Amino acid sequence: MLSTCSAQTVSIDCAKLLVEVSDINPNIQDKLEGDTPLHKALIHCEETEDALVLAQLLLKAGSDPRILNKKGQRALMLVEPEEEDIRRLLLQATLAFESLRNKSKESDVKKNEKESDTGTCSSSD
Repeated sequence: MLSTCSAQTVSIDCAKLLVEVSDINPNIQDKLEGDTPLHKALIHCEETEDALVLAQLLLKAGSDPRILNKKGQRALMLVEPEEEDIRRLLLQATLAFESLRNKSKESDVKKNEKESDTGTCSSSD
């Protein structure tokens, strides 16, 4: 539903309403192409400003710009080089996702180390 709204009608108002719904998955991929709503918004928006606003809304709702469609394309790969604001936004979002992923990995490592330190070992003499 989110994909349909952002891609076909390119209605910013519709997208605003949909991203406010808490149980909508902004990373859902369509079965035909594997595109997310972010992919669709960037493919189907004719106006750069509309694409930028939709991308901002979708990213704020949790869209992951790193997701690949069936052609192996991330959302950033669908943006023309001269659309610098959208490219910058997607790059920043990608870095933010990577940073969160790295922090999560570090946290897991520290947790595992802590569990190892508190574990007991018994040895028989």
